Amino acid sequence: MKNRIYSNVLLLLVMIMAACGCSRSNSVAQDRSKVLHVLNQVYAGSLSPIQGELESSFQKGNPDRVMAGLSASLRQQFGVVQDLKLQSAEKAQMNSTLAIWTVTAERGTYEIKVAFDSGSKVTGLWFRSSSSQTWIPSHVLGLDYLQQQRT
Repeated sequence: MKNRIYSNVLLLLVMIMAACGCSRSNSVAQDRSKVLHVLNQVYAGSLSPIQGELESSFQKGNPDRVMAGLSASLRQQFGVVQDLKLQSAEKAQMNSTLAIWTVTAERGTYEIKVAFDSGSKVTGLWFRSSSSQTWIPSHVLGLDYLQQQRT
């Protein structure tokens, strides 16, 4: 009888821990200050100061040179960020969470999609100027800007 009670309690604890783990990444995706912090680093042109908050392959794919290009592109097209508003957040593959935010800047709005893994680390950033456009990964925007500056 005691073993059955213990196993039921253990099962309940495991279910609670699993639920808390999922809601944790979802709450991070909905945390305005966290996303604004990442966006501010994008605008600064370097993700190095927040490297502990980034998944390693994402960080390697977005070196400072590329982030500097992305920063210049966003500043040139939209100007400085003025506000950030959550559109949606949802669970995605492999215990990750995707959040879509509307960014209001001095010369217009654009959208940013941020992916977080189950450990609350950023695994991806995508941008688009309107919901009718396709998402463009951060490194592609940065490299495109740098290539345009060479020509």
